[in-house]
Amino acid sequence: SENSADEELVVDEMNECIRGVIDTLPPDYRAAIVLSNLQDLSVAETAEILGTSVTAAKVRIHRAKAKLREALNEECDFYRSDSGSLRCDVKEGRSPPQR
Repeated sequence: SENSADEELVVDEMNECIRGVIDTLPPDYRAAIVLSNLQDLSVAETAEILGTSVTAAKVRIHRAKAKLREALNEECDFYRSDSGSLRCDVKEGRSPPQR
């Protein structure tokens, strides 16, 4: 249906914007976010790939999430759609992050 196609386009645009913001993070934080959240690896698996202890990986993931949250708040205006889904628009005067 037209509504589901529109919804899919909005979600794709939002995901592309978020990926662009992730790409602006420092490499260590970007790797931690990608491994733990986007690839859904455990902290132990993430630590092994990053070559750190589990404790260091936990700290890096926590700091990466905080940095990502900060960057998203600078770049995006978040809101709930009529259906209750989380949505975001690039803030006025900003251009979407380039990938």
